[in-house]
Amino acid sequence: MMATWDYRVIEFEAPAEGDAEPHHWRAIHEVFYDNDGQPAAFGENPAIVLWNVEEGDSSPANTLARMQAALAKPLLKPSDFTRSTET
Repeated sequence: MMATWDYRVIEFEAPAEGDAEPHHWRAIHEVFYDNDGQPAAFGENPAIVLWNVEEGDSSPANTLARMQAALAKPLLKPSDFTRSTET
């Protein structure tokens, strides 16, 4: 059972051909935590800013503020999760 979630920056790595250094990239994802507060899963796709009109004009600002807060938190990697993805 997932207890909470927030946005976090996750760094990914893909092997490069030959002797080239691996390719690294980062994206903001929804991260889900277990009951102990440990990262347990993350959304498969990077987070986007999307809202229903009924949510009002403050909804996108709140989402962007939460995403900006993710930039100040420690970087995560897929190996930090007890499960690799949440769909």
